[in-house]
Amino acid sequence: MGKEWDRLDVRWLKEAYRVLKPNGAIKAFGGTRTFHRLVSAMIEVGFSEISINTWHYLNGFPKSLDLSKDFDRIAGVEREVVGWAVGSPKGIKGAEDRSDAGAGSWGSKREFAVTKPKSKEAIEWDGWHTAIKPSFEPIVVGYKRSKLCGD
Repeated sequence: MGKEWDRLDVRWLKEAYRVLKPNGAIKAFGGTRTFHRLVSAMIEVGFSEISINTWHYLNGFPKSLDLSKDFDRIAGVEREVVGWAVGSPKGIKGAEDRSDAGAGSWGSKREFAVTKPKSKEAIEWDGWHTAIKPSFEPIVVGYKRSKLCGD
């Protein structure tokens, strides 16, 4: 769009490149919709052999908005509690003690209310959330090759 936010600020990448030893690598996490800007910035700074790794969450990615609950919040109506559910534990200790089935979990288990939508919009949007493919986090990998490596 040609806006200022379209260009990634490369000052931190320039500093990372400066302090990185020859043949050293950088792994930088990027956003799913903007990691292409990170790739371009890394090339601009001088990193080479750019590749993409990924981090995948199997569950517990908490960045989604429940549209039904938000419509009821906006309408100012209180939802009826129809039951209780238990969230998965999260944190480093939990990560060490679990299998892949619990990946993305942290802390202690918590109980939360299961509610029924009340407003017309909430009923219509029940089950819809804002997170699209939340399990993918790109990691951009680049290398600072020494002059001896032909770079």
